[in-house]
Amino acid sequence: MAASSPVSSALASQRWRRGALLAAILLIGARLAWVESRVMEILPDDVVLMNGSARIAAGSWGQIWAPKDIHFIPLYRLLRLPFDLHFPAWYVRFHAVLLAAHLASAAILYLLARRSLRSPWAALVTAMLFAWSTVGDEALVWKAAAPFALSWTFLLLALYGLTQRGKGWTAGAAAALLAAVGFFSGALFVIPGVLLGAWLLGPPDRDARRRALGVCFGVWLAGSLTWLVLVAAEPVLAHYWTVGAPGVAVLPRLVWAAEDTVHSYAYQFAVGARLLPERFLFWLLLLPVMALLLLRRWVQWRWILTFFVMTAPMLFVIVLIRREHDVWKISRYCYQGYTFWIAVIGSLFDALLWRLEPQPRWRRALLGISPLLAAGYLAGHYLVVRHHRDYFSRQAIMSQQFWFGWDHFFRAASAHRAEIGRPLRLPFLEVLPGLNLHVIYRMCEPGGLPGLLAEHGAVGTPEERDQFWQELDRAHVHLPGFEQHRPPRRVTP
Repeated sequence: MAASSPVSSALASQRWRRGALLAAILLIGARLAWVESRVMEILPDDVVLMNGSARIAAGSWGQIWAPKDIHFIPLYRLLRLPFDLHFPAWYVRFHAVLLAAHLASAAILYLLARRSLRSPWAALVTAMLFAWSTVGDEALVWKAAAPFALSWTFLLLALYGLTQRGKGWTAGAAAALLAAVGFFSGALFVIPGVLLGAWLLGPPDRDARRRALGVCFGVWLAGSLTWLVLVAAEPVLAHYWTVGAPGVAVLPRLVWAAEDTVHSYAYQFAVGARLLPERFLFWLLLLPVMALLLLRRWVQWRWILTFFVMTAPMLFVIVLIRREHDVWKISRYCYQGYTFWIAVIGSLFDALLWRLEPQPRWRRALLGISPLLAAGYLAGHYLVVRHHRDYFSRQAIMSQQFWFGWDHFFRAASAHRAEIGRPLRLPFLEVLPGLNLHVIYRMCEPGGLPGLLAEHGAVGTPEERDQFWQELDRAHVHLPGFEQHRPPRRVTP
């Protein structure tokens, strides 16, 4: 016992160091993703979802199961309900929830890599590549696209549970799969990859594999039947099928989808390498291909295959259904797919370390330059998030000043009108192209405010419009993009 004590202490010390490094990686990832926390990317899909939240709050609970495009998202509707009811005040909190999901995915990838890769350093690289990535960051910044990020966390959690021994882990994996499908029904296309990963990366005994099959098939069947009931008859499905390529036969469309899937993977890798000019991207793409060939004896092919099968089917279906120009470049569709490249790079790093095991100097040199490579990766993605923040902040509709300014105006006008006992009828004004004042009022105040009236389509009398401008002056708020709508002030003789 005494002889083994120094060894145990050394192992414990290594675990603490790796834990500290993982915590540092996650903290840096949190700081990186927080740069865009104040970008309020509000698009028509958000308006639809927020209107649904208002109906749920009014007692229409069946709205939870209402399809969104060609998916059902009941858990996501429930999650965003309190944030929509407290918009814009809780918007940053919503971003914090999505950030937590993103970092949880990075941590789960680390745990999976520790089980499947030989080197703990390769597991840390895997977590770092995901935590610091801006590929697909639309899934975090644009809240209507958040189901891609939220479902991915639970899919990875399910995979981790199915790679462990014990019925408790299996039950937890089943709950995680149900949650993933509840957040985003597109997760149904990922479940076969989860099952394959459970078989390739998990315990080799038959009972564990049989339980994994039962869990995955049961959740897939339940989700598919739910989709058939809720979505299959919706006309929007036929719209997506025909809008990009009307009249095109199925076989050519399948070929297009396969080509676009390959294009999307290549694009994801190119976007992940942020520091190199575009003319070098083709040669950059050859690096992992050549490395896989040279290190094929040491590469963990099961690890790579798992994430290919987890990401490829849904990406293929997306580009198949949405046959539109450059649909494979849409950011949110790349969020999950980039995990495949992370698995490839992590496995290559692991294989290279294993290959250099008999050559400790070269191995130490590789580990020595790794922080420099990581710093370059971080710098490239930091430049991206800063550019996105500055670009979107210059657009009025995505600035906090716009939304908090209107919220302040509504509350100030309500308090004043309640005090004088005369309601204010909000005129039907176009504040920004495609966004009118009544929509903004319903988004900021879904339950309404005393003293304010918003009748759909009511332009208002000249006197009522004058009262509106007077209240706006009284509130003393700056509303970006709206000042040009102000009529000339009347000159009192």
